[in-house]
Amino acid sequence: MGFLFDRIKDRVARWANDESRVNDSDLIFSLSSSHITLDTKIGLVTTGRCALVIKTNSGRYFREMEQEVKRFLDAMEREESSAVDLHYDTITDYHGYLWIILYGKRIEDLLAGLTAVGDMVIERGFSNQILAAVFQFYNERDNNQSSFLVYDYKWNKFYPFVPVSHKRKTRNTTEEMRIMEIMANEMPFEKDKDLWRPLWNLPL
Repeated sequence: MGFLFDRIKDRVARWANDESRVNDSDLIFSLSSSHITLDTKIGLVTTGRCALVIKTNSGRYFREMEQEVKRFLDAMEREESSAVDLHYDTITDYHGYLWIILYGKRIEDLLAGLTAVGDMVIERGFSNQILAAVFQFYNERDNNQSSFLVYDYKWNKFYPFVPVSHKRKTRNTTEEMRIMEIMANEMPFEKDKDLWRPLWNLPL
């Protein structure tokens, strides 16, 4: 699994070059540097959890792709010499979306694992099935309030989601706007708030 560590270095180098920002994985990897600003300016710290959200279908090729991803993640978990320390779980929600949830101590590991899985799904022809990549944070300056950065694969941009109550479906739009204003110049951010789709009752 040493290639995952190489993937980290390659993604960071590609993100540093404006001309190479051409695909989802490279755009997602902007978090490898911008998470420092999230911490220092806002107080957002990663919980060590993220997820790739994929619309399922009943076709044989989709099932084969899903099993291939699971074999890859199983092998990664067993690799004791790997520079990347990750674990995973999968959940299918009541909307029919498959959540591939990754757990890791470092955001670089989460990014490497998630983009590797995303690349596998895309290479197998299911790019249109990917809804989003979701990264969970907590606000150490606001009673550990849970916040999320969502990467929308349709629009190729991030947006914030700060739920207040999943039951009442309320969100902290003021905090979401503050996150966007601070981070918009550091990462690809969706400025059209109508495209900030809430992810209620997400399994993170």
